[in-house]
Amino acid sequence: MVGEKFEIEWSKLHFGFCELTRPVTGSRQKHDRRRIVLIELHSQGVSGFGELPALEIPSYSSEWIGGCSLLLSEVLLPALMRQPTVDFHSLDWLVGHGACRFALESALADLAAKLNGIGLTEYLGVLFSSQNYQPSRRLYFGASISAVRDWRSTLSEVKDLLNQGLKRVKFKVDSNWRTTVDFASLPRELSEIILDFNGSLSRIQAESLVEVPEHIFIEEPSSDLDIDEISSLAQRLKRTLILDESSQRVYGRSGITEFGSGIAIAFKPFRVGSLALIDAYLTSLADSKIPAYLGGMFESDIGRRMLMTLGSHRGFTMIGDMGPSKWYCAESFAGSVDRKGNGDFLVPDFGFGIGVTELTHHKCDRQCSTIRHE
Repeated sequence: MVGEKFEIEWSKLHFGFCELTRPVTGSRQKHDRRRIVLIELHSQGVSGFGELPALEIPSYSSEWIGGCSLLLSEVLLPALMRQPTVDFHSLDWLVGHGACRFALESALADLAAKLNGIGLTEYLGVLFSSQNYQPSRRLYFGASISAVRDWRSTLSEVKDLLNQGLKRVKFKVDSNWRTTVDFASLPRELSEIILDFNGSLSRIQAESLVEVPEHIFIEEPSSDLDIDEISSLAQRLKRTLILDESSQRVYGRSGITEFGSGIAIAFKPFRVGSLALIDAYLTSLADSKIPAYLGGMFESDIGRRMLMTLGSHRGFTMIGDMGPSKWYCAESFAGSVDRKGNGDFLVPDFGFGIGVTELTHHKCDRQCSTIRHE
């Protein structure tokens, strides 16, 4: 039955908030809480869930909560519900809206896996006829914290992360990084450190990165540089540079194998949207031996389960960017995914889709809307 069409009886948009345990400040954004939008698709007595990975304002991505919610409620879900039966090809017409398509396809995949009585990791492997998804794979995750503030507070968070067993930290920094980061004071227990500039450096400022210790990774240093210039900069600095925002230019072209040396990818699935394209791009990165790590967006436990499933793909070869369940958000919509020791996870065998049958920690209000099959 995997890959076959099925009928969706009704769909629903759920709205809620996750209060962050601490403010997250980056070079271009600050978050005190996270607005959550979830999609529920229902068929044959079971529901599939997907999370919309978008933020309150389009400061980080062109897609944002308000616009995506309107598009989903007024256009995409009604269009889906008008179809007698659906499958993943039912969304092939939807391009240019990665976050919306990713949320919809996440819910479709979860529902389809449940209708087949299997876990999502197994379902994706069968759907794409590939050995890319490895259910017993060990995943390693770290957390992002801000260094655009008092350094003592930053160090306190680092020590808190170390106490929770994590060894990898990504610092969100800006063009003032020389005065905000004290490399000498960083605990030696950290096994991986990344400086994430979110493209905040100019071409001239990017050359100053030669001062960063060689064991530290640098992510998205400057939005002024194209792919070839980033590769040249990596060679001059004699280090690997990680692309994040600018990697969107890569997803839309077939030149992945043309990358120069010294480039890695922070792969955020919502930028691609289509699960089939995500599988294809990750396979191409793996075959080309281009390092990649799994990026997150402060997801709730619904989105985290989907990301952890995708993290089983062999294309992810670096430590992922997704902290412990309760590091960012104290609330849970359907049960958090607990981490193992030392900041590592085994890809969970959810057994039944993403392992969530209902939103046990969410009470719908009048904002949550249901659309029934026409």
